Amino acid sequence: MEKPAWTAQLPADLMDHEGLTKYQTIGELGKAYIETEGKVTESSKTVEELNAKLGNAIPKLGDNPTPEEVNNFHNAVGRPEKMDGYEFARPTNLPEGITISDDVENAFRAKFHELGVSKKAGQELYNYYMQFWTGGLQADQEARKTAVEEGIKSLEADWGARDSEQYKANITLMNRAVEKFGGPELQKHLDDTGNGNNPTLIKTFVQIGKAMSDDTLSLGGGGGGEVKRGPDG
Repeated sequence: MEKPAWTAQLPADLMDHEGLTKYQTIGELGKAYIETEGKVTESSKTVEELNAKLGNAIPKLGDNPTPEEVNNFHNAVGRPEKMDGYEFARPTNLPEGITISDDVENAFRAKFHELGVSKKAGQELYNYYMQFWTGGLQADQEARKTAVEEGIKSLEADWGARDSEQYKANITLMNRAVEKFGGPELQKHLDDTGNGNNPTLIKTFVQIGKAMSDDTLSLGGGGGGEVKRGPDG
């Protein structure tokens, strides 16, 4: 294709430039330049407008913002309008007997909303806490299980196997002492704290149970009442 005649006025390194030779006249080139410049100017204005809108999308807080300004800021950064807007996924790996109530989750929602936490951040914080909490519960459960096993081994070393007569008799004595002097409240305390697996405490209650049996025998010797002896009473 023959180059337009006007390109002869261009420097040698531009005469064959495709971006220029496509225009047949200098007028066409000038018109294209003006149109392009207009588009660039319009694009610049659009970018400036977008930047201005983005800058105003999240209100800035001064040194002493009013409650209304703080509220608007929290809403702008993604806080739900109401605390019910926080959605939580309850963990499914809770230890047996452990549950999470609606009251607990609503307490999280209320505090998150008060602090202006965004919906996504609230979900992440809830998940992080639950992972930490359930991990602690599982570790505690494993520790108690280990304590039970070690306690049984210690008692078996002194009393024989768990299915032996002496072992069963001593456990019966312990239960009698706990029931006599503490009742359900003491039993619950021993279960909740794990102290019911402490070999030293178990042996102490066994001695109390034996003393109870001895006292029953002594008191029964002088009268016509029933005489109780041993763990089977």
